[in-house]
Amino acid sequence: MDVMQRGYLDKFKFLESNYMDSARKAKKFVQSGAVEMESIVREKKQVRRAAKKLLDSVNTEEVVGTDRTMSAEDAKLQVSEPIIGKFHPLRYFGAISEKMESQLRQFIKKDSLSRRQEVEGAMTPKRRFPIIEPDEFQQMYYMKYLKSVVHPGENVGTIAA
Repeated sequence: MDVMQRGYLDKFKFLESNYMDSARKAKKFVQSGAVEMESIVREKKQVRRAAKKLLDSVNTEEVVGTDRTMSAEDAKLQVSEPIIGKFHPLRYFGAISEKMESQLRQFIKKDSLSRRQEVEGAMTPKRRFPIIEPDEFQQMYYMKYLKSVVHPGENVGTIAA
C-alpha cells in the first residue's frame, strides 16, 4: 500500500461524506471492463459458504475438542488463503485485505449513513444526504483501495526513507 494514498481508507465516515464524486468515477471504471469482478465475487461466496460449514461443524456436538470461540474471520482464514494472495488487486476489482474487507462490512452493517437514517427514522423526503446503497459504497471503497496499491517498479524504498 502506498502510504501517501492510504490515509483515508479507514475513515469510512469521511469517505461517505465525499461519496458522490468518487462513486461516479468507480461506476465508470467498473462499467469500462478494465478490471475483472466476477472471479472475486464467486471466490468470496465460496469462502463464505465453506466458512459457514466449518462454523456449523464446530458448533455441533459431533466435533469434540475443538475451540468453540472461532470467529467468522478465523473460519474464512482456515478454509482458504487470503483473497489478496490469490487475486492481484490491480487486476481484480474487490481484491482487498481481509482486515479492510471486515472493517468495510462492519461499517456498512452498523454505521453507514443509510443504516443510521433507517435506525433514527430519518427516512423523510427532506433528508440532507442521498441514501448510499451498500454495493455502490463498496465499489467506491474498492476504487479507493485500488488507487492506494503500489504499482510494480515504484521506488518504495526511497519513499519510505
